[in-house]
Amino acid sequence: MPGTVTTEDNYLKTVGAHRDAHAVFDRLNQIERDGLASTLRVVLADPDLGREFLALMDNSNQLPV
Repeated sequence: MPGTVTTEDNYLKTVGAHRDAHAVFDRLNQIERDGLASTLRVVLADPDLGREFLALMDNSNQLPV
């Protein structure tokens, strides 16, 4: 069953992730929430895209300005 946890360790990780998600959500305004949700939908739908996007961001942060 999707969304369920089977061990105490998994349960604690899930609760921690939920708490962290609320902490991030609470810091964002509605426009930022919408933008983040849109980005997450695209990136989470394709893990390869997510990895490549992070690699691109990491490389661009190392370039001199």
